Amino acid sequence: MVKTTLAAFVALAASAAIVEAGSALEWRTRTVYQIMTDRFAVANGAPYPGQCDGPKRLNYCGGTWNGIRDKLPYIKSMGFDAIWISPTVENTADGYHGYWAKDFYNVNDKFGTKEDLKGLVNAAHDQGIWVMVDVVANHLGPNDDVQTFPAPFNKWPDHFHPFQPITNDDYNRNDDKAIENKCIYDVRLDKMLPDLNSESAFVKDELNKWVNWLVKEFNFDGIRVDTVKHVPRSFWPDFARSSGVYAIGEAFQFDKTLLATYKDTMDGLFNFGFYDVSSKVFMSKQSMWNIESYLADMRRLFGQDKLNLLGSFVDNHDLSRFLFTQPDRALLRNALAFALFTDGIPFVYQGTEQEYAGGADPENREPLWYVNYKNTTTTQFFAALNKVRATAGDAFHKSVHTTVWTKDNFHAFRRGPVLVALTNVGSQGQVAENIASPFPTGTVLVNALDQNDRVTVSGNTINITLRGEPKVYVAQNFNGARRVVKRNKTSV
Repeated sequence: MVKTTLAAFVALAASAAIVEAGSALEWRTRTVYQIMTDRFAVANGAPYPGQCDGPKRLNYCGGTWNGIRDKLPYIKSMGFDAIWISPTVENTADGYHGYWAKDFYNVNDKFGTKEDLKGLVNAAHDQGIWVMVDVVANHLGPNDDVQTFPAPFNKWPDHFHPFQPITNDDYNRNDDKAIENKCIYDVRLDKMLPDLNSESAFVKDELNKWVNWLVKEFNFDGIRVDTVKHVPRSFWPDFARSSGVYAIGEAFQFDKTLLATYKDTMDGLFNFGFYDVSSKVFMSKQSMWNIESYLADMRRLFGQDKLNLLGSFVDNHDLSRFLFTQPDRALLRNALAFALFTDGIPFVYQGTEQEYAGGADPENREPLWYVNYKNTTTTQFFAALNKVRATAGDAFHKSVHTTVWTKDNFHAFRRGPVLVALTNVGSQGQVAENIASPFPTGTVLVNALDQNDRVTVSGNTINITLRGEPKVYVAQNFNGARRVVKRNKTSV
């Protein structure tokens, strides 16, 4: 086992008296709820969209920006203070996900009007929720004749790379040139997505101009950047700066060393290294010592400051959901607690709180209206833990994941005033540890997930028993404590 004393606790040196709204430093304090616009909600009073299963899940199902606006209280009730929404631009046919751009300066009328989108952003801001918009600079939607696209990208071949598909061999070899200069192939449509020639000065300037306009026009607070590894690394810094807000990119790469080659492209990246280790430890119940090696690798490859700006996630719209692979909800909540409190910015995909268990795309893109936005153990879990994050302040946000105790089935770590204890024994298991305390003798700690669960530091140690569920301890007088998960109860 490994022990870390209070003296080993590391506080971040980076600080700023004043930061601009939407800056990387401020995003570090946020918890982001990912929304697939077409699958989240319809406006209050609008007709029920009906079923969205099987082949229907490959087309529009009816979610709108007004639907998101009307469900902001649902998001707020779980303590999320930022949302990430699907791309907003007009798409080619069947682009329900938003990633098949047609006209960069028009909005997707399936989701609503420009006024609806601005209304959503304004309503979110009124409730203290920031809005991150998804953007695509790599490709447009399927179209055999790109010269029929609206301006500015409609000149062949100047604005596009040749129509050649990226092959599995290209991906397997991590062939940058092929991945950057060939087209993504959609096997279901048997079509390629026209690949923009980002080496062209015209294309680069127009994309930079567009992202600047987009953020200002709709008052977005951040951007999520799609398909980062499909565009040369040299393109991204200017694009990210042009947005004027925090930019986080999707470089779909599980190899941490290769992922780190994109670290200088923009403020942050989605942390596929985190996804990999959390899957091993909680989905597959491998040794929790993997967390130690993960942290060491990421700090070496990215540096602590950059790691703090990466996005941690358990589910997303491109991967099978956690519960599809591992149905134990206690293990899911341990993985989520890890995401919420380790270094980085937590992202939670819609439906995780409803304990959805869809498989690969499109099965992981279930409409949320199926469950009527009900209250579950996991929605309450988010409310309690997001309250801890929100009220812990700089003492939490300017500190880092500091290991206190690790064994094969147990990991405890501290961030500022918060002590997190995780296990992968599952809902039917139990683990008890007497761990070295990072808090002074006599301190009474209360579990934010069950206010009746209290431990007192005695002789510089703490006795912690986990019956499958994680525990998040704070000082007794900390106002984030709230009873939400009863002992041995994993669903409501």
